[in-house]
Amino acid sequence: MENQDGEARGQRWLGYSCPGCHTLFRVRVDSVGKRAECPRCGDIVEIPDEGATPAPTTRENEFREFDELAGGKKEQPGAPGSSRVRRKIKKKVRKKIHDEDPKEPEWEKDRRPNHDPRRTRRSLVLIAAAGLLIAIAAIVALKLTTGTTEEPGATGGEKVEDPGVGRPENQDPELADPEIAKVEMQTAILDIKAAVEGFLGAKGVEEMMPYVRTLPGMETRIREYYQGHPHQPVAYRTISPKGKVMKSGELWAVDIVLQDFSIRPIALERMKERYLVDWESWIGYSEIPWDDFSRERPTEPKLFRILLTPVNYYNFEFSDEKKWKCFRIESPDKGHMFYGYVPRYSTVDKKLTPLNGKRGDPKTFLVKLRYPDHAKSPQQVLISEVLGSGWVIPPEKK
Repeated sequence: MENQDGEARGQRWLGYSCPGCHTLFRVRVDSVGKRAECPRCGDIVEIPDEGATPAPTTRENEFREFDELAGGKKEQPGAPGSSRVRRKIKKKVRKKIHDEDPKEPEWEKDRRPNHDPRRTRRSLVLIAAAGLLIAIAAIVALKLTTGTTEEPGATGGEKVEDPGVGRPENQDPELADPEIAKVEMQTAILDIKAAVEGFLGAKGVEEMMPYVRTLPGMETRIREYYQGHPHQPVAYRTISPKGKVMKSGELWAVDIVLQDFSIRPIALERMKERYLVDWESWIGYSEIPWDDFSRERPTEPKLFRILLTPVNYYNFEFSDEKKWKCFRIESPDKGHMFYGYVPRYSTVDKKLTPLNGKRGDPKTFLVKLRYPDHAKSPQQVLISEVLGSGWVIPPEKK
């Protein structure tokens, strides 16, 4: 009978309120007279019998236990290291409780996973910090593996597929890794600067010609051009700021900072151990003046250096946008504007694919333009051929 009562008594539970934080929790009946830890505040409490008055303040019990363990030495309030002593008190008292009753109470099993939310938050912060460190380490490792691009300077150079001459102002070219020895680059920069200085500082066509890249019929075109455009030296601030030089095959390019702080690229070709300026790309030369082109409306293709931007404008004979693709065409000085059309999915369209659907800065192209037969608008023309991006004719196409 006693065994049955005892067994029944061991299966009963008591409700207990922590005197420190007043949290209500339950304990087994056989825990009466023993000590336990509050699942919320962590205080060490002594479980009284049913109906009995709770034990005195839990922290007073902790200090009393500490006095017993420490041989009666009682800590004075405010003494140095008091917070550290309090932590030692709780640690030693908890250890003593565990030694007396190593079996974990059922209520602790139920509550332990969530009994300290601050600990959970600290764990999450530590996990996030570890993840960030791993990501940073991975980025650093990737850069070390793939290598970095050296900033071009007075002692270094970089290679480009296209020098980008004729690109809109402030549009940087795409650069690749340097491939030329530093000593060779130093010499190249000095020679290029000397050629550009001579070309820009020339006071007339005769002084300019020794610095110009020679192409078939070039001298004739230059002299005819300056009959209607008075020649004068070009004022500038800096040639090749920061020593930046670009190269593609025998074509080279540097930037010129003009008096108004705008930036213009200038291209040169290395010919017979000399660097000669590409005059056509510098002035944006076209086969026919823009005013004459608009007035005469030729149906035979004419070569132009243009700025090109994709747009949506369909009218007159180009009203079917499923058939045509439209671009805004601007002259190099942006003094003339046209709408150019190409048949969708044609060879010309494919050469302009990098522009399709993109807005922003215009791109430079060397193209041939013509008017359609029986043109209805002076502003709408056909782009009949794309010779290349940029405004420089490569040496192999001379």
